[in-house]
Amino acid sequence: MQKRLAERFVATVHSDALPDRSGPDIAFLRAMKEQSAKSGGPTFQGCYAITPSGVLLASANSATEPATIVRMLDTAWQKWQTLSPAQRRRATDTGLAPAALPEWAPERHYPKGGLVLRVSARFLPDPAIPDPWSGYLNSDYAWFWKDEAAGFVPVPATKGVKRDVPRGLIERLARCHLDGPFGKDEVVEARLTSEVMNVAKNGIVSLRLSGATKTERKNRDGDKPGVGSIAVATQLVGRALWNPAEQKFLSFELLGKGARRGAPEFWNLKEKGDRSWPVGFALSLAPDTPAVRQTPPYYYWSYHSPERPGY
Repeated sequence: MQKRLAERFVATVHSDALPDRSGPDIAFLRAMKEQSAKSGGPTFQGCYAITPSGVLLASANSATEPATIVRMLDTAWQKWQTLSPAQRRRATDTGLAPAALPEWAPERHYPKGGLVLRVSARFLPDPAIPDPWSGYLNSDYAWFWKDEAAGFVPVPATKGVKRDVPRGLIERLARCHLDGPFGKDEVVEARLTSEVMNVAKNGIVSLRLSGATKTERKNRDGDKPGVGSIAVATQLVGRALWNPAEQKFLSFELLGKGARRGAPEFWNLKEKGDRSWPVGFALSLAPDTPAVRQTPPYYYWSYHSPERPGY
């Protein structure tokens, strides 16, 4: 299925078009949203299939239901077959030249040569309550720049040496990727210990990771009345391979298991909103591909620092 879709479509990702932003890419996206709204789409969230000329082929108000997305892409492919070459491409198009990224684009700050992790979050099975959400919670990427990636490795990198990973790096995970967002003052616990388990003859360093996070915030506007605080607590375990010669990770696997409680009103999580619910997080090394580079962390604005200003 993936091969068939890859032969027919070019995948791309676009972040939200905020009102104070402009440019040809923003105008193009807004035109797609207008077409989707006219076709009866419930919201602007989801997936779009679009021709280079700007014709909306199909859309789906989902990004997490494979069967829905496949049906949408099949519909788009059928419509594509009915279009003339002129309808598929603008008459003035001679090629698809890449547009310059606007100054605010997070892609400008992609941590090339650093550590980029794919983060998958799921509700875990609970026999006490049926699960209408089929386990889905969230999917995202976590960014760490080259100088930050080295912070996960003990110094010296010799067998038995341990180090506490800088708290700021684990706070970033807890606040922005382990079911955030949370403020810095809402991080109760954020720790990760890295231990060298072995150093191979070729110099590759094997690491063992262990730690915990806890975040908690009080009710805010938009939360369900009476839900109480929103909180997430996890225990973390993992392993990684570090190449000291190239100063990069060859693999990185981190699992988090714990519980969350509370839900903002717009989440509509029903019975999940007023009780503790088991959750799981899986973090793994993401490939350095165009699709990944075009997918900034959802809460990238929370990465704010003088060196890396975010939005």
